[in-house]
Amino acid sequence: MKLRIKCVLWICLSVTLLLLLPSVKLRISNENANRSVILAADIQEFASLWTDSIESLVQKLKDSSIQTAVVKEDAVQSSQNICSFDIQLIENLRKQDMDVILQISGVYHDAKYYGSLKNIITHYGIRYIQFESPLAPSGSEDNTPAVFALKESGVILLLVENAQQTGHAAVPGLDPIISSMDYAAGRAYITPPGDLAALGEEDLLFRWLRGVVDRSIRFIYVQPFQSGSSTALQNLEGPLEASTELSILLDQKGYKVNQPVLVPSPRLSGPFHILLILLNLLLAFSLGFCYLFTPNKRFWLWTAFSGISSAVLFLLFQDSTALVLEATAASVLYPSLAVIVLLVYLKNTTHKKIWMHILHSLALLALCTVSGVLSILAAMSDVRFTLHLVNFSGSLLTYTLPLVTFVAGYLLLFKSPGIWGLIMRGIRSKKGNPSHFLLGLAGIAVFYIYLSRSGNYSLIPASVLELNIRKTLERFMTVRPRFKEFLVGYPCFFLFVLLCKRTAKSLVPIILGLGTTIGIISIFNSFCHGFTSVRVSVYRTLNGFVLGLMIGLAALLLVTVFHKALAVQTYSNSSNVRKKLGMKFFIK
Repeated sequence: MKLRIKCVLWICLSVTLLLLLPSVKLRISNENANRSVILAADIQEFASLWTDSIESLVQKLKDSSIQTAVVKEDAVQSSQNICSFDIQLIENLRKQDMDVILQISGVYHDAKYYGSLKNIITHYGIRYIQFESPLAPSGSEDNTPAVFALKESGVILLLVENAQQTGHAAVPGLDPIISSMDYAAGRAYITPPGDLAALGEEDLLFRWLRGVVDRSIRFIYVQPFQSGSSTALQNLEGPLEASTELSILLDQKGYKVNQPVLVPSPRLSGPFHILLILLNLLLAFSLGFCYLFTPNKRFWLWTAFSGISSAVLFLLFQDSTALVLEATAASVLYPSLAVIVLLVYLKNTTHKKIWMHILHSLALLALCTVSGVLSILAAMSDVRFTLHLVNFSGSLLTYTLPLVTFVAGYLLLFKSPGIWGLIMRGIRSKKGNPSHFLLGLAGIAVFYIYLSRSGNYSLIPASVLELNIRKTLERFMTVRPRFKEFLVGYPCFFLFVLLCKRTAKSLVPIILGLGTTIGIISIFNSFCHGFTSVRVSVYRTLNGFVLGLMIGLAALLLVTVFHKALAVQTYSNSSNVRKKLGMKFFIK
């Protein structure tokens, strides 16, 4: 009966995924149609360091793979509702076949201002504009003239990424314009002034590269360095050399440098789409429950009530809020389902050959991972996520709850009273044991490092060695895989499959299983970044699998050859050795 219920749930889950495929296809088609990257020079900044003619400067920029120039308006005159771009500069640039990005100071201007701006856009064939915060707030807060002028002009808005990488830099009045223009926008990156004074050429190059690959930045602003210890020529030459090398690397990775950026599809997710994802999540939750317990009538009634209540709440929310909640739920439920399915298989399998365990376990994890990834992509499929107008905010839950699920599932399925006894004796012990204390501190430290190195805000900076390894992987691989996958997840997975039953009464399988779960979480988290293309996340996962497979098999070979059965069992056969090593709590 229980097997039949699980089969029905898997079939229903598959049907919901098939119905969600068109939304996933929409996101992928938007990403595949927009593989161009524009390298744009801050022409006025470069001109301030250039001692020759503007024509020779433009040729210098072209030799550095830069075909676009950013032209700023006079911010003071702009605050007085005067459209004040350097027309002669724009004419010279267009005569030399340079595209132009107009950088506008503030959104709130009158109809006369936007009439003048529209004439400039039309006359010189301007395709891209970027708003920046004004020097002083405008008395008016009417962006209607901007909406009419820009929508009729057919321009693309540039959304500059903020310093926290959580969206675009705030400009008063800009967000309503983005939606009114049907999301005709692209993501841009401007290096902060402080970093221009501190970064070197190689650091700037890889910062740009990560922006393009990891965060779908499509407009890179190239600016002179501002180092006080360098000459004007060095400040000018450094970014241009980085720009040339960036163009080569992007071409090798399949991007189209300086080709026109296309407008993404503005189609948004509707109520039916939201309800379909909700049904998918309820099925995933029910599957996980059925693998661990035998469901009764009360469970199904509770699930139905929760589903109906959630549906009502989601439809009352703004659709973007509902989609973020659903993406967060998928990023927690599916990794949890994956580890539960893995544990149940390893508990019940009768195969004696380790390679059969590994292949079957990989197949089950792949099934759960693909199902979960499709659900996350469906929830984050429309243009608001790809432009990072809506931010995924469930990372903390994604990083922690599946770990709790694994520990609970392992203790429940393998019924290891020895582990519970060790833990309870350690808690109740009046004398205390230094090994208990040290083990607890080590666990807290590892968990802190794990959380601190996850997400956008890394509390622990990467070491020089790690940064150099990153640069090497980024230079020679299509996409850099994550360390948590190929250095932690896969090696722990192979050893966990090997040792799960052999040392069920020790803490070793739990530690290895937690490492496996961290790798699974990392894969799902890669797809939770709506602004990162699906293609990049797939390559990242595959590269992590290839490297992890090599490292994991090497670890498996070492344990098999040099320890044969298990080093832990050697210790466990000698209580005297365990006591001398202070490992009584660690190994039963």
